Amino acid sequence: MTRTFNIVHIVGAIGLVGMLSGCGSGGDGGAGGATGSAGGTAAASGTVTGFGSVYVNGKKFETTSASFIVDGQSGSQNDLKLGMTVSVIGSVTGDQRSAASVRQRDAVEGVVQSVAADGLSLVVMGQTVLVDTTTLIDNNIPGQSVRNLVAGTDFVEVNGHIRPNGVIQATFIEKKPAGAVTPEVRGFVRNHNSGAQTFQIGNLTVNYGAALINDMPSPAGSGWNGLSVEAKGTSASSFNS
Repeated sequence: MTRTFNIVHIVGAIGLVGMLSGCGSGGDGGAGGATGSAGGTAAASGTVTGFGSVYVNGKKFETTSASFIVDGQSGSQNDLKLGMTVSVIGSVTGDQRSAASVRQRDAVEGVVQSVAADGLSLVVMGQTVLVDTTTLIDNNIPGQSVRNLVAGTDFVEVNGHIRPNGVIQATFIEKKPAGAVTPEVRGFVRNHNSGAQTFQIGNLTVNYGAALINDMPSPAGSGWNGLSVEAKGTSASSFNS
């Protein structure tokens, strides 16, 4: 069965991570790491590992003056949960990092298509999601087990890290009410067809014919293949068979 995602917005890698590439003033910056110096700017991208301020990959960021974007909306630190993936920009003085902004960004949000009998993987919006002992499951999922999700009925938001092969290693999974879902997928483009205005992320076919496009090169030919993108719809009906 072919699944198509009719999107309204697509953002390329520059828009997703460009704010980080220009923020570090030393160190080993990049996704999953933190950058900074004795005094200046600081940035981190990774998993929320603690609170009392916010810890990202074990690095503490003071959040007294920080703004928060969670699930695409303005929020607060109270909206974050352990295991969520975030990008932080701010400043560093000595050993103290202070966040100016914290943005949560999930890997996929939408309908559950299938769940493995052993509970170690599921498919959401055409994306294979791996679950292991490090994955945190929200208590709004019965038994805190993905085996209790109902394929074709339940909707989830998955935070995690996208591997080069497109598979998502989940760090946090929570169930979402159908009416609160904004279907979206992040991943790497393959099988781009500019004539049909389609490409694939995982096993999902994305139709961008009516989409707003940001931070992407010319779509001529198959030029988008391999690029990291975020594709977003408007409602559950954006995803159909």
